[in-house]
Amino acid sequence: MTIFNNKKKYKIDKSGKTLAIFLKDQFSIIDEKIINHLIMFSKKKNLQDIRICMHSNRKSKIHNMINLINKKKKNIYHKHISKDEIYHIIKGEMKIEYLKKGKKRKITLNKKKNIFRMRKNTYHQIVPLTKYVIFHEIRQGPFFKTDSVFK
Repeated sequence: MTIFNNKKKYKIDKSGKTLAIFLKDQFSIIDEKIINHLIMFSKKKNLQDIRICMHSNRKSKIHNMINLINKKKKNIYHKHISKDEIYHIIKGEMKIEYLKKGKKRKITLNKKKNIFRMRKNTYHQIVPLTKYVIFHEIRQGPFFKTDSVFK
């Protein structure tokens, strides 16, 4: 049993591409305890990628998420037509590969390089360099499936 099974504090949403945990109390603090439960929960779910949503719902104008992405063999290039993304590393390390003017570029994010902004309409992929990476992501809402294009 994890803390995320507490239905008074958390709502689990399985309708998206990855499992989402919505905070019912919008004044919650994401601390080391929550991060550790997120890691355990992912392990219980067969290393499933999971996100904690700090925004109210999919219609929110700002999406504020804590993402746990497990290291996989296959990563998918994608872009968001009209929305920038901001990444801030919490735990682990990741590489972001992106295409700029037809050339492949990359940046490694870790605690030394804390924040990165991915411009809208830029093909990119996230590649965890550690067993998993946990990062804070902020982007414009609301969520629409048509916002993302996959290569």
